[in-house]
Amino acid sequence: MAFNALPGPDSPGPGFSGPGHRLGLTPTNTIADQVVEEILRAIDAGEFMPGEAINDVDMAARFGVSRTPVREALQRLRVFCVIETAASRYTRIAHPGRNALIEGRVVWVALLGAIVEEIAANPPAMLRDQLNRNLADLRHALDAADDNAAIASVSAYFQSVVSYSRNRTLLESLSAYLHLFGLAVRSVAGPGNAGSLLVILFAIDADHSLLHDLARALPAGDRTTCHDVLRRMLATDVPEGWPVDTSAGRTHP
Repeated sequence: MAFNALPGPDSPGPGFSGPGHRLGLTPTNTIADQVVEEILRAIDAGEFMPGEAINDVDMAARFGVSRTPVREALQRLRVFCVIETAASRYTRIAHPGRNALIEGRVVWVALLGAIVEEIAANPPAMLRDQLNRNLADLRHALDAADDNAAIASVSAYFQSVVSYSRNRTLLESLSAYLHLFGLAVRSVAGPGNAGSLLVILFAIDADHSLLHDLARALPAGDRTTCHDVLRRMLATDVPEGWPVDTSAGRTHP
């Protein structure tokens, strides 16, 4: 399962990959920025697993940087609940349970709402076709009972929306939350979970009418319908049977 980050049209990609690879800086991409990107990439690739202990010394050696930007990166990821810490006990990759994801959905919808408002003011001409292609991919995945493809299709749908934003802070926040999705997927074993995962992770309804409504309203600049979609996202029910949050010591922003 791969959950991609959400880059803006002009966002630089990760400046390095692999242990010890030196960072290449750009004027808008600090060492701490790139450490954040690389940690998220490693989570996405399954190199760090839910609950895995990490520390700034090993991270600094892995990335060939000092401990200061690593500490800054870990603090930023802690705010987004991708990293969990407990003073003098541990720093680890989050192992998100039910409560963490329920709380995170509120943040997800709020951040998405800010980007929707930005895009609705000047909708891109290509957006409608992009969203319709994403919805077609989702239909095919669900017809084929392909959980991974279904979740990836919805992820791609929201990437189509936010890729037009110029607000770097919002994009970083949403990117971190999508990686929290990835950790959640790895925490839920067994096939046949796509429907429940889509509802709880993306705060959408089971018949996906919210996605269709947003695909019609946003390219048309219809703010009223967009706001209604966001309100309905917050009202979606959380499926039963999800694990209780056992991530002891999890801190909140």
